Amino acid sequence: MGAWLPLIATDAWKDWLWWAAVFAPCAGAWVTCIPQRWGRALGLGSWCLAWLYLGRDLPLSPRVAGLGALLGLMSLGGFLGILGAGSKAQPLTGAWIALALPVFLIGLPAGFWLFTDPPWPPAVAARMLDLSPAALMMESAGVDFLRLSAIYGPVGADSMDPNLRLAWGNLAGWGGCVLGLCLAMVVCTWRARKMDPKRNS
Repeated sequence: MGAWLPLIATDAWKDWLWWAAVFAPCAGAWVTCIPQRWGRALGLGSWCLAWLYLGRDLPLSPRVAGLGALLGLMSLGGFLGILGAGSKAQPLTGAWIALALPVFLIGLPAGFWLFTDPPWPPAVAARMLDLSPAALMMESAGVDFLRLSAIYGPVGADSMDPNLRLAWGNLAGWGGCVLGLCLAMVVCTWRARKMDPKRNS
């Protein structure tokens, strides 16, 4: 459901990518807490369908790459959800972390838009942008992220050497998807072995 909320106000696909960069990891963590398989499939599928609908006029390559970035962020969020599910007191701990972390990583390069001048040297800002979920989502879908008005001035892109930072490519999101799934499998395997008394004896 959360994937479709922005459509109440706008159907601009670039605006939706910002939304997905912030909330898709949290949604991925939340989905892992749903016990029914059909519920998990519905949660995951709603985000994929929302992107495919909004990006329907895009060429195939950025549409598929954007889908990979979306699944990548959701799978990394799913890893945090599985990791946090070990807490009996707060099974949704991972979902809260998966919400706070993207907000932090997206806002940090621009100093959370609190300064009139760029808060970081170009080299530092470039590395922070590499870690931004918004950069991954936007650039995978073919958007020139550094040229967006919310980024260009606040991060000092005008003084950033073109060779200092390269945009994420078409396969970056799918790489994040594989990474998230592998991390989730490692945590699940470790937890299963820890709970198996035969393996611990």
